[in-house]
Amino acid sequence: MVTVLFVTIGLALLVVGAYLAKVYAQNWGYYEHQAKLQEDWPDVDRNKDLPYLRASNRRRFQMSAMIAVLGVGLLVGGLLTPESQPIAFLITWCGVLLLGGWILLLAFGDLISTRRRSSKEVHAVRVEEAQLRAELDQIRKKLATEQEPPSGDVSN
Repeated sequence: MVTVLFVTIGLALLVVGAYLAKVYAQNWGYYEHQAKLQEDWPDVDRNKDLPYLRASNRRRFQMSAMIAVLGVGLLVGGLLTPESQPIAFLITWCGVLLLGGWILLLAFGDLISTRRRSSKEVHAVRVEEAQLRAELDQIRKKLATEQEPPSGDVSN
């Protein structure tokens, strides 16, 4: 029963990891292509955005490939028994645990990196919003003073 579970989960992780690795590889090709066509992607700063996108995509590609390898490890580990091949069993499961831990560390690093970048972008948007609001207030005040009648006029 446990063997079937490990084999099933291992195959599922292998398929999902391979698919995600393919998607991230294609994704990077898209980023590179769009960077060359700067006029189609004008809001991307080559010096600031592309290094972040490259590093982020590389981390996610690595995690996806490692998930596929983890699936293979679970598949092999599910087929091994400690009685028949104790050393292979031990090495396989130690590898699975180490790889799972490394995947978690990469995921945590990606989370921190994404959070930092998004908080910087949110801060920049808030600063720009405050500047635009101040500019709007100045325009409103100017319009209000232009529309006021002179103080010496008396209307009937």
